[in-house]
This record gives sequence, structure tokens and C-alpha cells, in this order.
Amino acid sequence: MKSILIASTYRRIPRPVAISTVVMLASGLSALYPQKATAIGDYRDTLEKAVSGQDEPVIADRDSWSVYVGDQLSYDTNLFRLPSNVDLTTLVGPNASREDHINTASVGFDGQWSIGRQVVDLDLRADENRFAHNDHLNNVSGNDKLVWSWRVGSQLSGQAGTYYYSSLASFVNANAYTRNQINSTTYYGTARYQVGPHWALYAGVLESQIDLSAVASKSNNNRSKIVHLGTEALYRTAWTQPPITEKTLVVFCSSTRYLPRRRLMRTRVI
Repeated sequence: MKSILIASTYRRIPRPVAISTVVMLASGLSALYPQKATAIGDYRDTLEKAVSGQDEPVIADRDSWSVYVGDQLSYDTNLFRLPSNVDLTTLVGPNASREDHINTASVGFDGQWSIGRQVVDLDLRADENRFAHNDHLNNVSGNDKLVWSWRVGSQLSGQAGTYYYSSLASFVNANAYTRNQINSTTYYGTARYQVGPHWALYAGVLESQIDLSAVASKSNNNRSKIVHLGTEALYRTAWTQPPITEKTLVVFCSSTRYLPRRRLMRTRVI
């Protein structure tokens, strides 16, 4: 896939306003948008990262926010990821095209607000994706994040947040070649108590929901819940430089329910 990207960013940083424009040609599966827009799609284990001690938020002198817009034109030579000997009119539809141009118009907002040691981060992004030939795939995708990093005193801290992601499902190993929209919502909360300089207790819960719009993919819709309870110790011996962090996960519970009936449950003690 080849892409041409035009993006403009309006930033209100602690001092003056800054406006920047980027024009780039990219070859590959994706092109770069303004910095925080791509960071939203970083799907590390949110709960695991938070309960093991989140990084101290970078707090600006004043609240800051930025607004950006962009337009990306992409060309895909094998949109449906099917071999060349497959008849698209039979599998996909009478007007299906193997090659296509995709135009993506984007708008987004990134902001951070702080009150004392409480920090709120809000990232919003919406993309309108239009296909030149396979217009039945036209869709609007989104990628949003709201996170509150909280702290009480010097010992108690944590995070509470939600993530939302919506996108057209990949056609790799697909069972549906219509517009199959993935909608994923995640909520989580964590708390960490620093008992002493070398010992901490933590807990967290994460609940997520994934829905696909195509009828053929409905069996993959699922709801899941994960609970973490654990302790963390930092110790040093004459042979350990720097100190070693030992994390003991006391209880790990997860429950995943595939609609309408299947349920998977797992509990692990380490």
C-alpha cells in the first residue's frame, strides 16, 4: 500500500500557539499522523501496565491542547487479501474491485489538564474512509482515550480510564467481505499503595466489549473482565546492581463470554 498524507496541527501549549503542516509520502501499511494520534493505538496491556506502577505523568506548567486535521490518499493493490485466482464477483459482489484508492479525512483533539497532582488526558480522533470503487466499504472510524491519573498523598495512586476504538475489520483470514465494523470499548481502574520504600500492593479491574457488525462475524462478539491483585518488592544484594524488582501476582482472574452462550473463565495464582 502506498500513501500520501497531508496533516496540519494547531497547538495551544503552555505559551504561544503553534501551527504546523506536514506533507509526506509513505510506502507500507500506514502513515504517520501527529504524535499523540498514533499513540492512542498502542495496545499494550493497559491493566498490567497500570497496576505495576504507571509512569509519573508529564505535567506541563499550564493546561495544553491541540487540534489537528489531515487527509491521506492510499492505494491498495489487493484490498480483500485474496489470491489472484479467486473470482471476486462470486465471493464479494458483482461490482467488487481488487484494487482501490482510499481517501481518509481525519480530525482529532489531544488535551491534558492538571489540578495539583491529578492529571486528565483526553485524546479524540475520527476518520472518514471512502473507497473509490468498493464504496460499500465506506465507513467512519474512531480512536478515543480518556484517562485520569490520580494520586492521594505520597503512597496511594492509580488510574481510571476508558478507551474506544472503531475500525473496518481486516480482510486477512476473513469470513465476511461486506463492511464489517469492529467496535471495542474498554473501561479500567487501578490502585497502588506504597507500603514502604521497598514494598507495594496493587489491584485493578478491566472490562472490555468487542462487537462486529457483519452477521457472519457475530459469533466473535465477546465481553471480558480481568481482575489483578498483587504485591511488588524491591530488594538489593551484594550481587544485584541495580536493584531487582520482584513482582508476585497473587491472584489473576479473567472471564470472557462469547455471545450468545460460550463462556471461558480462568483463575491463576502465581
